[in-house]
Amino acid sequence: MRKVAGDDYLIRTFAVNTCTRQRALNVAVHFRPLSGDWKTEGFFPVPPNGIALMAESTNRNYYLSAQRSDGRAEIGGDKIRDMPAGGIGRFRTFGVADWGDVFHRGGC
Repeated sequence: MRKVAGDDYLIRTFAVNTCTRQRALNVAVHFRPLSGDWKTEGFFPVPPNGIALMAESTNRNYYLSAQRSDGRAEIGGDKIRDMPAGGIGRFRTFGVADWGDVFHRGGC
């Protein structure tokens, strides 16, 4: 566990692609970064058997969206956000009970 400022502890959110074939997992995140204002980033391709750091925050709540390379939703939800490159993403709400590293697995 790592303190970042005062009494705030860091949460790091990772995406893990468990697919062993040649298929990327495309992941987006809506979160409140260490700099303060909420923002949306993605979709980022996570290669087969790959791992990517998606967000660092002191906020325990964040939103994820993930799509398989064939376009099917791996993680989706009822929160709709505009994407930086255009279009929309459907995000699922996540909340963590403790500080530290959080891993979300998906693929194929």
